[in-house]
Amino acid sequence: MQAKTKFFSTLELGDMSHVEISGSLEIILQGAATHKYLGGLIVGNLKKKSETEPAHRLQIVWAKFHRNRHVLTNRHVSLKLRLKYFDAMISPVVSFGLASLPLIASQVQRVNVVQCRMLCAVVGWVAVDGNDWRGTMRGMNDKVRHILFFSSC
Repeated sequence: MQAKTKFFSTLELGDMSHVEISGSLEIILQGAATHKYLGGLIVGNLKKKSETEPAHRLQIVWAKFHRNRHVLTNRHVSLKLRLKYFDAMISPVVSFGLASLPLIASQVQRVNVVQCRMLCAVVGWVAVDGNDWRGTMRGMNDKVRHILFFSSC
């Protein structure tokens, strides 16, 4: 059975990874060592928490997306319903952990990029003869905006 108590150290302790307290060995987290706690990821070097936690959240949201990919990319289901499903199943996963974190602009941009990539996978892009990549992407974005606008009415 794994011990629940963890100790953090901001000092470099070398190869020391455990400490004995009252006859029980307790783990010391330092450097890049991590511990999952309440859905979050705590890193041994607390100075790196602002980098580690957002990356962990995005990893979780990608896993959730891939578990639901068969529904989200199913062409036999209307796009409007797939986007509602995305909003119900995927959006809360990313907002749950990131709502309490102080994010810098580049991290917010990364979250937006991930959301856009997922929505592109849901909408699916079809190359139209005579359209370059930019035109195809513009058409996809317009399609998503149109669906999202009319589904909110």
